[in-house]
Amino acid sequence: MSGQVSGARLVVAYARHRAVQVLVFALLGFLLAAAVVGPAAVRASAAAAAAESIRAELGQRTFALQTSDPEVIDHLGGLPEVGPVQDGVGEVASGDASAPVAVRTTTEPQLHLGVLSAGEHPDEPGELSISESVAEALGAAIGDTVSVRSDDSETAGLVVGYTHDPAHAADSTVIRLVDDSLSFSPTRWLSNADFYAYPELQPALDRRAATYQPVEWLLFGAEANSPQLLSALAYVPAGAGILGGILFLSLVAALARTWTSDAGTLVAAGLAPHSAWRHILWTSLGSVLLGVIAGSWAVLAGIGLARAEVSGWLGQSWGHVVVPWSQVAVVVGAVMLAAALSVPVARYLPRLWSWRPRPTRARRRWLVPVAGAVAVTGAIVWLIALRASFAAADDPTARLAPIGAVVVMLAAPVLVGALLGLAFPGATRSLFSGFARSMWVTATVAATVVLATGIWSAQTTRDANLGESMSPLPVPAGSFVISSMPNSAIPALRGLYGDLGGQDVEAYEIPDSTEGNLRVSSPGTLRCVIDSGVSTITEVPPECYDSPVVAPINTVLLGPPGSDPQAEGGLVADDAVGLIWFSRDTGSITRTATTDARPGAGLGGNLPGLVVPADGSVAQEYDLEPSGMSEVMLTDFHLLSPEDQYALRAGVLRLAPGAELADGTSRSEYDRMRTQADVVSAVGTVAAVSVVLLGGGLAVLAQRLTRRTLVDVGFSPARRALLALCWSLVPVLSAALALALAFLTVSVGGRALDVSFGELWYLPGIAGIVASGLLWFAFTRVPELSRP
Repeated sequence: MSGQVSGARLVVAYARHRAVQVLVFALLGFLLAAAVVGPAAVRASAAAAAAESIRAELGQRTFALQTSDPEVIDHLGGLPEVGPVQDGVGEVASGDASAPVAVRTTTEPQLHLGVLSAGEHPDEPGELSISESVAEALGAAIGDTVSVRSDDSETAGLVVGYTHDPAHAADSTVIRLVDDSLSFSPTRWLSNADFYAYPELQPALDRRAATYQPVEWLLFGAEANSPQLLSALAYVPAGAGILGGILFLSLVAALARTWTSDAGTLVAAGLAPHSAWRHILWTSLGSVLLGVIAGSWAVLAGIGLARAEVSGWLGQSWGHVVVPWSQVAVVVGAVMLAAALSVPVARYLPRLWSWRPRPTRARRRWLVPVAGAVAVTGAIVWLIALRASFAAADDPTARLAPIGAVVVMLAAPVLVGALLGLAFPGATRSLFSGFARSMWVTATVAATVVLATGIWSAQTTRDANLGESMSPLPVPAGSFVISSMPNSAIPALRGLYGDLGGQDVEAYEIPDSTEGNLRVSSPGTLRCVIDSGVSTITEVPPECYDSPVVAPINTVLLGPPGSDPQAEGGLVADDAVGLIWFSRDTGSITRTATTDARPGAGLGGNLPGLVVPADGSVAQEYDLEPSGMSEVMLTDFHLLSPEDQYALRAGVLRLAPGAELADGTSRSEYDRMRTQADVVSAVGTVAAVSVVLLGGGLAVLAQRLTRRTLVDVGFSPARRALLALCWSLVPVLSAALALALAFLTVSVGGRALDVSFGELWYLPGIAGIVASGLLWFAFTRVPELSRP
């Protein structure tokens, strides 16, 4: 570098000279900004969507009131600027398709309910707005007339706008404006005035005759009940900041001697010492700041482009992404402060080295015993916590299991490095010890990320699967159930379903008996009914229900002649189920019995609890004859497109107008929990790879001279490869141990090995191991000759 070069040209020349350093600084800033701004943007956008949804539900009014008290309703009718809303359920039909919807009806044109995405709000009686997802599936355009069925009535309405609910992606709502009439029965009243300000309403509100809902209460409740993933993301920015600070200080420490040499070179070229260090400062600051800007922009752009997918993971549908400017400002300020302190730190370290000798092997002997003591302590805490979970599921000691596992991980890299060092003799062992120490922090942080995300993801998935098994759905997931369908219409249904691409159709005939009704229960419930001495079916006490099923006393339907009896798995005990026969008129129980049955997949809930052959002993004993009606289940209904699903629903309404329909294709809370667990696994994977590559890259960069010296003194490629292999095994074995601890903490602590806890929780560990392999490759490369 010429002494005639100065100012910005010198900074550019120095940046080109240390291009690898600039790239590492920029990458660090990029990842730091992405880790802080990304989660903050997701949380802010989700909170904004929830708030927007609540305010739109209240028509941008400040207070809501619900009541069924006639006196209160009379008072509300005389208040000014109070918007009445009638909430109900129904169906909307357009052409040959129909869909179930929530129906919100009002008589107030100025009450703009819902978030408008196209068109306009209803302004005249007979106009309505419809959720855009339903309108798209039905093919209903603005200006079309659709039919709305609600409360046993059917009316036509003109579509004037599309709406969407930012907090609920699966929203299906029709908002219509009608004339005030006797058929209009409001269920909620909305106002900008505090209902407590009206003296005539205060007594009713004080005695809880009406539900009083200020919008601030609803917003607070929405924030308090936010999804678990959003609550967990609140800790990510702080953790990412601490991790970024550790990596930045490690980078500065690794480059201290290089910067001192560079400063000396610049001084020799004619610059003053403070000017030389200022140029180094501007290079490091500019590199990190450029990375922060690029990282913030990239993560916000990525979330914006994948807005539908990201919000869908949370069960929401964002209209826009909120930029967390405060977090961006904090990151930029922290980076500028850290960069400003980097030069004093780098200048101080060589002075520290000059008067304080490097620790000898004897002075480091205490590290391994201390690490061993920490690991043993953590293992003891972990084992005690797991034992407590066996003793009592709600024992607070059981919550210490993850903490004990983390304590083990804090000490594991030191022990792993010490054990790997035993593979080398004499001086080579001392050399390897220095290499291993450079990976302690990196391996610890990466393994802790693997452990924490693995436990959270696996536990969340396990809880979802266990909860789903303990509280089964009323309809088999992905199916469509049609109750009370005429047998004569089933062939036409099969044809329509087949034309749309469906294949699996199961039908169970509904029996008809003039003497009474037959129901199925578990043998335990039957014994409890007999022991309790109840005389009618309506008097069965809830404590008799001994199995976690949707319908502990369910219907009995007829299957094909010659088939085997099948029952809901939760009702079967010792290959038998209980039977209860009661009078159709009085409900009095007259007969009880048991019968053999094997578990049948999909039965229960809206489907029968027991299916017996039409020519079997149970049908003959209880005189069960086919009634000409059946329950039909379309098991692969979820494979149809939304348009075909709505077309089939409309066809069913034509074929069986009085049939009851139940759809099992909607995402459940358990599905969202599993999706959130997968998202955490993906975030953990990115974090683990970033930590390993950045931390390991810094170690490779700091050991550049040593690696070159090994080549110069004649270390064979095989010996250098073995040295690099053992060095990279420090994070590899730490990540493997983290995976094992995560598995044992969830499976052993949960005592439910038969419940799956997912397949993606181990991705962060696998990714960390793969990244360690890349470090091995980088370590074995022969560095170029050292240059000033």
